[in-house]
Amino acid sequence: MGVTPSAGDGEGPPSLSQPKKSLTLTLGANLGILGLTVATGSLNARLLGPSGRGELAAIQTIPSMIAMVAFLGLPSAVAYFSARRPGEARMLTSTAIVLCLLASLPAIALGYLFMPRLLGSQSREAVHGARIYLALIPLQAIVTMPYLALQGLGRFAVWNLLRLAPNVATLIAICVASATGTPSAERFSGWYLVLYAMIAPLAHRALWAGSTGSARPSRKPIGELLRYGLPNALMIPAGMLNLQMDQMLMAAWLPSELLGLYAVSVSWTGMLSAVFGALGPVLFPALAATQDPLAQRALVARSFRLAIIAVLVLGAGLALVTPVLMPLLFGRAFAPAVPAALILVAAAIVLNLDNLAGEILRGLGVPRWPLFGQLAALPVTVGLLALLLPRWTIVGAGVTSLVAYTVAGVVCVAGIVRTSRISLRELLVPTLADVRVIRELAVRMVWRRTA
Repeated sequence: MGVTPSAGDGEGPPSLSQPKKSLTLTLGANLGILGLTVATGSLNARLLGPSGRGELAAIQTIPSMIAMVAFLGLPSAVAYFSARRPGEARMLTSTAIVLCLLASLPAIALGYLFMPRLLGSQSREAVHGARIYLALIPLQAIVTMPYLALQGLGRFAVWNLLRLAPNVATLIAICVASATGTPSAERFSGWYLVLYAMIAPLAHRALWAGSTGSARPSRKPIGELLRYGLPNALMIPAGMLNLQMDQMLMAAWLPSELLGLYAVSVSWTGMLSAVFGALGPVLFPALAATQDPLAQRALVARSFRLAIIAVLVLGAGLALVTPVLMPLLFGRAFAPAVPAALILVAAAIVLNLDNLAGEILRGLGVPRWPLFGQLAALPVTVGLLALLLPRWTIVGAGVTSLVAYTVAGVVCVAGIVRTSRISLRELLVPTLADVRVIRELAVRMVWRRTA
């Protein structure tokens, strides 16, 4: 499973020659993120209740979506080209930050202007909190770029530590906001911004220690960064709409209590992503760093088949425990969210395979295919939400997600087949050898825990 470095780059990313170690580190970080997510989600739900939790989702959703659009797809471009040309990682990072900061200025202005309309059913305090939370946009540009360069460089130890930092900031923000006043969504989000800003110097210091070359921005890579990034930038609004249009429409049309119930359901099914999502971030730079088509094909096919087995097993387990554990963790007030959560577990299985397929396609240098998938899913999302949300509220939103993710996944699989010349059977049908690999991994994990 080793990779061949790009020609002319000297050494390839160091950790990519140790895929098991990289995967273990990423899985460990994902489990840490999972634990922190469950802890912070449970604390937020219990301290704020369904209505306050809905306000927090309303405050954070729109600014986070604007940030993704304003970044022009450059985070993925930085990771991709850092993997291919490690000696330019610092320069690529600083150039991308400058571009993102320039693009964020009109995005923040428009977000501030239209926020009252975008959050039409929310309180004045929630609208004010969302306007302040727009400060997340430039902060994310400064924090995100260096640690994505570290991903491209294969520095998975420090990259995974930095991935934990926002979740730690969330936990501290909850504690500080609760200790210094009455818990509220606006206070939680405000303290999070303060703590998130403290991550920036750590991320830049880590990149400086793990890379070489000039950190001065340059005009030279702008064209290739944008050519690679813009398909991702176009995909992001469609992808974010597919992911969050349900919550956006609930924030505009429905009471905060229903949005709070749905937000907790989404958080619950996010546990599946935390466990399963270790493969894509490791696979992406590995594919970007190798130029051997046969090696790429073998890596893609086996990884995707193993992923299918793993996500189905994990999804079935999560569905079994949802009716009992979800109300136990978040409180009995969230028991009405269980039916929607069960549907969202099925949707999360498909979404995780979609995300892996997208990482594969970006690693192969064809980011346009994830864009095609999101564009195909978008009319499905719009049509089904218009039909089902007024009738079935949060259950209708869950059904919409499941169908839309399936459409996007079909397109991404078609992109992998066409790009890598892999047959559908080779990509999608697990073999007995794949089953044995999963079984051996599971036995090894259980043995380590009981030894």
